[in-house]
Amino acid sequence: MILAMVINTININMSSKIAELFNSDKIVELNQMLKHGARLIFFLSLPLVLLIVIFPETILSFFGEKYIASKQALIIMTISQGICTSFGAVTVYLNMTGRQKIFQNVLLISVFINCLLNRLLIPKYGMTGAAIAFSASLFFWNFIACLLIYKKDKVKIFIR
Repeated sequence: MILAMVINTININMSSKIAELFNSDKIVELNQMLKHGARLIFFLSLPLVLLIVIFPETILSFFGEKYIASKQALIIMTISQGICTSFGAVTVYLNMTGRQKIFQNVLLISVFINCLLNRLLIPKYGMTGAAIAFSASLFFWNFIACLLIYKKDKVKIFIR
């Protein structure tokens, strides 16, 4: 949740500027802003990711000793969220450039993938299977959205 707050805070601040630059056809400036935003999201999130991955038991023990059992799931989800921070503002970009329908379709496919993976992984791996399913679907929609943005607009949204 904390990582999502970092991403959302930066994305909210960039959203109107994305629409403005896109509609003005200022692709060079748009690429620069998205590059800066992706770097900012990634590097602000990195210390949190490292903190959670290095000290998961300490963090989970704040909520009670029984929560320590979710250590592996927490690490998997934290690493996947950390990786996805490198995709920058994919969601905001698609929404602010009139491509909400494309984003909606990507998310629907992602939900299907998540349900399928949950069905396959949870019975065998429990909470860890759910974390893997969530992480896979999260990576899927970020990666596909990033590819679609580049293919349609030649805009590099990924950290570089």
